[in-house]
Amino acid sequence: MQARRHQYLNAMGIQAWYLRESLPGAKPVVELEPAIASALADQSSQAESVPLDNGVCREEISTTPAAVVADNKPPAHSENPQPQAPLKPEETEQVTSAAAIEPNPEFRLASVIFPGSCMVVAQVPIQGADPLTPQHLTFLKNGLLAVGANLIDEPVVTFFNWPMLRSPGFDQGQSAAQQASQAFLSGQKSKHAVSFVLLMGENAGRYLLSDFVSFSDSRGRLVSETEPPRLLSHAIDDLFAEPALKAAFWRDIQPLRRCQD
Repeated sequence: MQARRHQYLNAMGIQAWYLRESLPGAKPVVELEPAIASALADQSSQAESVPLDNGVCREEISTTPAAVVADNKPPAHSENPQPQAPLKPEETEQVTSAAAIEPNPEFRLASVIFPGSCMVVAQVPIQGADPLTPQHLTFLKNGLLAVGANLIDEPVVTFFNWPMLRSPGFDQGQSAAQQASQAFLSGQKSKHAVSFVLLMGENAGRYLLSDFVSFSDSRGRLVSETEPPRLLSHAIDDLFAEPALKAAFWRDIQPLRRCQD
């Protein structure tokens, strides 16, 4: 520390030492007043290490006189930001609810009407040129005949895709999807007289049953308050992918027998 102090004083052109005794033939020594010497010494000791942007420190000599009191106000831009206060509970709930917003639904339904008898609304894959194969239609016919449906004419198949439009100005939410699906069902029923509507797949139940809570709770229950009555069971693709579900499907559709009277 003492060597650095002498280095600073030497850089300012100040000689901080002098001889105690005058040598023979030497020039007279000019003594500094104690106050001035003390001030210069204190001034030289105020060197600071200032960090640079690249993390390297350089020595800087402060020219602030020792008698001046340093300003204790914090700098306008502190390198160490103050810690943020934790979010309040209500703010946390808002963030959580915003993150938990469900995306807009996307699904495809197929209306299969057997004129003068019954109607099936089946959930089918969104992609695919032939979501209902002849094997699917044969399976449906056999199941409906088994519960007493009188199938005379060939079925009429109509598809419904949601969203109907992908324009930013078109409402594609859950409520709009339910209203559009109900309108589709009403339009299909108005073309033919049917005794019941068999819904197949979770999306068919979610958007076509007014009291839908969950697929497991709604499956196999005949909703007779509607006209015509409606009943929900497994999607036709699931029945073909898991043949063991066909037994559950057979049990689900038994209440449809009462609709044939």
